[in-house]
Amino acid sequence: PRLAVADSDRERGRTSKRKPKPEPKPPATKATRKRRLPKVNPRRVFRAALRLLPELFGSLRLDTLKLDLRFGSGDPAETGEVYGMLKAIEYGLAGASRVEVLIEPVFDRAVFAGRAALDVTLTPARLIPPIARFGWRAFGPGA
Repeated sequence: PRLAVADSDRERGRTSKRKPKPEPKPPATKATRKRRLPKVNPRRVFRAALRLLPELFGSLRLDTLKLDLRFGSGDPAETGEVYGMLKAIEYGLAGASRVEVLIEPVFDRAVFAGRAALDVTLTPARLIPPIARFGWRAFGPGA
């Protein structure tokens, strides 16, 4: 059997604390519907860009590198110390056929002069996979 239960709030004149439900909106038509762009996570884009840089440098090919450097600090002892440190770089690159480094110390005055030449080969088709991976990592699905 059904039992009628009295609503004590209505009988005492109290109104319900519930708000009335709003009327449902009519469905949007193609003319009123706006296209929303997905939100971009800046951290995700930054991490993807950090992974992109080494991949782009990996697609470059070094043809030649020439470096001529003249330097001096004005103090012969300090110039000699720095020259000793830089000479290790020059000797380390001596076996590389594509790299030529020449370091010349100037002990009598303060000077810093140099010349550099860099020839690299870049094949645009080799850039497509790293850029596609960047787009997937930065804007694709996933967290």
